[in-house]
Amino acid sequence: MRADAARNLEAVLTTGARMLAADPAASIASIAAEAGVDRRTVHRRFDSREELLAAIHESRLSAIETAIEDARLREAPVAVALHRYVENIITVNRTWPVDLTRMLTDDTIRQRRDAYITEVDTFLERATGEGLLRPGPPKDGQQPCWSNS
Repeated sequence: MRADAARNLEAVLTTGARMLAADPAASIASIAAEAGVDRRTVHRRFDSREELLAAIHESRLSAIETAIEDARLREAPVAVALHRYVENIITVNRTWPVDLTRMLTDDTIRQRRDAYITEVDTFLERATGEGLLRPGPPKDGQQPCWSNS
């Protein structure tokens, strides 16, 4: 894919994610205009609004998976991995603010989501086991779950 086409696609997807999170009825034409591309550019790439939404969800899932990989939850020291993960996942949520609920009816997407949830849960168990996090939810009046407070 040419560099300008890749930039346009990224703009359409991130703009679409933001606009659809704010207004699920946002039109392809309004997304294209906000992304700075012609609506025909979007229609050439996506035959329907559902295809655009599926591509946005795919991009969000891929970004989450990359955030988890980059955090090195299994290898890095817990504090380092936790910092990286939180920093990365905040960026993902700001860039891709769409809800995956609609897409979870797709088995492949649900399996990918379940895999990264398991990865994060395993990491949180390691963090708790190493004493960086307290087990269980905070009790009334208790400080957040990190234990050095």
